[in-house]
Amino acid sequence: MFRKVALALLLTLPLSGCIQVASVPELHARSQWKGRPAADAVRQFGTPTSMTPTDDGQVLMQWYHDTSYTDYEVVGYSSEQQGPVIVNTTHWDYVDHRNRCVISVTVDRDKRITAFDVDDGDTLLSNGCVAMSYSPR
Repeated sequence: MFRKVALALLLTLPLSGCIQVASVPELHARSQWKGRPAADAVRQFGTPTSMTPTDDGQVLMQWYHDTSYTDYEVVGYSSEQQGPVIVNTTHWDYVDHRNRCVISVTVDRDKRITAFDVDDGDTLLSNGCVAMSYSPR
């Protein structure tokens, strides 16, 4: 039994970096938003950043939140011997910290929410959605 579990874990580990799985709060929010009036989403998130009609007559409303920043940080160290002396060097560079979050709500013709999605803005290492509360209040 242990071998089967270990084998399954080993086979899925390489895929874990390629697939973005919805978090528990996001799954909970999806079920709570479905069927609610679109006005509730506007009341909670404010005016949408974009509203795009879809092919099936619905409207996709999106809110973009970007708190990305660049900081000057230590990115590495090196040491080398120069004669009888060891010289340590600290390497500094500008590092981008991406913090983006895109909230997407699809609304039907009756102005009811049919789909809710939270995305990190096409960046794998973004954590911009982590600090946000996206469950209905």
